[in-house]
Amino acid sequence: MTLRVAFLGVGAMGYPMAEHLLKKGHQVWVWNRTKDKALPLQEAGAVVVDRVEEAVAAADVVVAMLFDAGAVQATILDSGPVREALRGRTLVNCATVAPADNQRFQRDVLALGASFVEAPVLGATPVAQQGALQVLVGSTAEQFEQLKDMFAAFGTPRHISEDIGRATTLKLALNQIVLGEIVTFANSLAMVKNAGLSEEALMEVLRPSQLYSKYFDLKMPTMVSRDFSSVVFDIAGAKKDSELISAEAARLGVNTVAVESLREVYTRAAEDNPGADYVAVYNTINPPQQQ
Repeated sequence: MTLRVAFLGVGAMGYPMAEHLLKKGHQVWVWNRTKDKALPLQEAGAVVVDRVEEAVAAADVVVAMLFDAGAVQATILDSGPVREALRGRTLVNCATVAPADNQRFQRDVLALGASFVEAPVLGATPVAQQGALQVLVGSTAEQFEQLKDMFAAFGTPRHISEDIGRATTLKLALNQIVLGEIVTFANSLAMVKNAGLSEEALMEVLRPSQLYSKYFDLKMPTMVSRDFSSVVFDIAGAKKDSELISAEAARLGVNTVAVESLREVYTRAAEDNPGADYVAVYNTINPPQQQ
């Protein structure tokens, strides 16, 4: 089913997601805080607007792919004109926020006479570019049926729960694996190299073992070169997600000793490497001056 979609936020993840909507034949109105970054989408058929309410008023479905809960609140729910335009429409939040944030957004949106769906996505920028994200949907069964063709433009839609918040908890649990795996590998690589061994000595043993992940080979050259300028997942986003993971684990009664250490290392890495890819956590674990 072809939809009229307002897409808010076309950064590293949002841009390819909006592109895939256009390729699937959906009508798309785009707003981005920095308008120039959205303008190339006009060539693919998008309407790029100056004001959020213009996009919302033109659409049936509003997709938010903004940095955090504060950005969603400020861009949509704190704006009188946007709130008015949202009535009768569906707001889909794809941003990674706290489960409690999505529950709060749902209450506010329902009070406006609109509907709400949470749909955080699993996968970094290259996966978004391939249209191969996993879309973790929290919605009613009816909403999922109405929107699944739109979600399929992003990748594979999975209906997680009708209870808002649970899909986001799942996303945070999965992101903990993503962040933790890189920290563990970075620490092992640092130990091996600082002992005078080559990275290949580590990988020759690791590759045929059950410990191996393809991401080790994918990320190792970046760690060894210490060139983190090609950003797949921004270190600021990793820091933000580590904070959300720690808070949600605590809320659920999980001992936070492990996730707190994860939060601490990504907080320091974001301070040490502003604007870098999240793999720059290697610089924090193994500072260059130690080489």
